[in-house]
Amino acid sequence: MTLVFMLSVSAVAAVDSNSTDDIIAGEVDEEPPSSDVRVLSANENATDPVGNNVDSLAGDDVSMYYNGDSSNQGNLSSDESALLLASDAGNVSLSADSNPEAYEVPASNGNSLISAVDAQPLVTGNDISKTYKSSTQYTATFLNSDGTPLKNTDVKFILNGKTYTKKTDSKGVARLELDLNVGNYVVYAVHPNGTNISNKIVVKHSVTASNLDKHYKSSKKFTATFYGTDGKVLAKKYIKFKYDGKTYKVKTNKKGKAQLAINSAPGTYKIVSINTVTGEKVTNTVKVSPTLYAKKISGFSGRTYKYKVTLYKDEKLSAKNKVTVYINGVKKKIKTNSKGVAAVKFKLNKGNYKFTAVDPYTGYKIKTKVTIKLTPIKAKNIGAIAGQKSSFYLRLYKQDGQVAKKTDVKITLNGVSKVVKTTSNGYAHVNFQFPVGKYSIVCEDLESGYKATYQISVVEDKMSVSYDKYGVSSDGKTILAIGRPSAPGEESKYGYTWYMTEFERTCPYCGSHDLYWDVFWSGNEYDEVGIFPATGRREPGSTEGMIFCDHCDADFSVFGLEHIYSNPKKLTVVYGPVKSSKEAAYKLKSGTYVR
Repeated sequence: MTLVFMLSVSAVAAVDSNSTDDIIAGEVDEEPPSSDVRVLSANENATDPVGNNVDSLAGDDVSMYYNGDSSNQGNLSSDESALLLASDAGNVSLSADSNPEAYEVPASNGNSLISAVDAQPLVTGNDISKTYKSSTQYTATFLNSDGTPLKNTDVKFILNGKTYTKKTDSKGVARLELDLNVGNYVVYAVHPNGTNISNKIVVKHSVTASNLDKHYKSSKKFTATFYGTDGKVLAKKYIKFKYDGKTYKVKTNKKGKAQLAINSAPGTYKIVSINTVTGEKVTNTVKVSPTLYAKKISGFSGRTYKYKVTLYKDEKLSAKNKVTVYINGVKKKIKTNSKGVAAVKFKLNKGNYKFTAVDPYTGYKIKTKVTIKLTPIKAKNIGAIAGQKSSFYLRLYKQDGQVAKKTDVKITLNGVSKVVKTTSNGYAHVNFQFPVGKYSIVCEDLESGYKATYQISVVEDKMSVSYDKYGVSSDGKTILAIGRPSAPGEESKYGYTWYMTEFERTCPYCGSHDLYWDVFWSGNEYDEVGIFPATGRREPGSTEGMIFCDHCDADFSVFGLEHIYSNPKKLTVVYGPVKSSKEAAYKLKSGTYVR
């Protein structure tokens, strides 16, 4: 009886962790790999589910070797399935070209049969993880197609771009020495028939260490861990560090760790850790930071700035401790806040300066560059009358102190910006006409980036407002002053001539409204000192005309500037200054002035 059955092959799982591939063409001249499925046998006199006699299938699970001997009996009649004719002995065999894996072989006639086929590799090996310079070798086992060891036969290894030929021993094992630098590699073991496997080789450092960041003279040390060729920590052994031109011999502890104290001045250095057993050298960076830190400062004359210093102690911010600083040669002691920052205010003229700060713990010093440029814009707060056309003037200077002629300057008034070119005398102006209120005007030197903000106070028209003999307005809110320059620097700016200015009647020092003006109170036009009528105090400045505060005795010029050289405060301008005359001063003094 003739038996015909359908046979299909499907892989379900790999049984080996090694990857197996055909070798690259040209490396080994062999036939392509193939695999075999063992014979299945047919049994007579089986029955179907309804009791009819049918032929049945029988077969065993098999284990065979990749690329082994093969046989093929019967007639192959389909590309998609294997239709095979049984032999006279009732056996069917099938040759399959497959990789080393586990397979299932379903077959059917009157009954169904699934046999397991385990295709074993001819080459096996394992991944390797080793320490630098250890004696660990890579080994691979090679077999014949019948599963017996491939003895005393040349095989090939491919590693790191090179091919090595090695001879197997009596057990089919070949070995490859791994003299490699630290890194990750792939090794290929190649069977004489052309099949091959690949394994991973990992070569680990025998020295491990991290870069060190520390502050000057802190207790923080550089630490490295050392390993022997067996991969275990190198305990109680002497190793070496090379640092800053010197070599240090240090003994590891029981955990294989060795340390080196770093006391170098702030800077960046290289340190080399040397494993005296393996010879490996590992280089790291050591960064020593200052215990004090301060930013460079760039500013303009006449302005107040802060010099800020941050203090560290043993890797932590040092709070509530005093730092010595030298500001333009003047020694000061300033205390750090909770964040370790100490600050001191300063105001300097144009020039280049070096500020010094001293660490109270280590004595370490830092020098900070301070660059002060000349303030390029000079202007002042002004007043104006509501609804009337007025002008705001500024003067622009170059860094050499000369006026900046025909130079663009940016003026922003009430949110509207305009670039204005200065005159041959360095002046620039904008016209405006506003209702009652206070307005900001921002002036910017386009070359240096300097910005300054001034105020324009616009008041209602007071043409019918009268002033008493002390310059106080009829509503008591403002004070009118007529006089000549008297505060530092005013005469060189305005000339010794008469001006008139109206101010808010509030002292910038004490907040009192008891402000009074007068001129020639000494009784003539020549004597400087006399009894000021409104306060009864003996005061200087009779020939120029001044404003005095009866509460705190502050005194102000006709331009509203207090008569001191260091950080004077100013009265708030409502109107002016405008040029006036001695006659107008006498009229105001008489109490009959109406504006």
